[in-house]
Amino acid sequence: MQTDFHDDMALEAEIECFAHRWFSLRNRNAPAATLAELIAPDATIRLLGERRTVAECLDAWASRDGEILLSSHAPLRVRSRRKDDHRVRVALSVLERTALRNGDVRQVVQEQRWELDIASGDFLMTALSVDDIRDA
Repeated sequence: MQTDFHDDMALEAEIECFAHRWFSLRNRNAPAATLAELIAPDATIRLLGERRTVAECLDAWASRDGEILLSSHAPLRVRSRRKDDHRVRVALSVLERTALRNGDVRQVVQEQRWELDIASGDFLMTALSVDDIRDA
């Protein structure tokens, strides 16, 4: 993990813990409503080259329920820096592999942007970009 606050081990641990929580939710195919709580209503989302609204993204996630046999995520890079005294920006680069019940296997690279409110400990996704690994 690359940060601009190497002396704040508690903050680094909080970011790492959140990343594990997020991937656990995704790997367990958490309900869209659970994911919605962590995504800013005006988040910028681009899936395979197409811009989507948060609602469209969550609808697509909900419609995949039952299609996914197995999903795994491997963090490639975690970067963070203070935005101001109260917030930290966190960028996650992730490789996602998904096996579908129909036999297809998809591999994508995700670039995620998060904002951490230091006082509350709340994370909110502000941007998501998903690209096929062959296009990344």
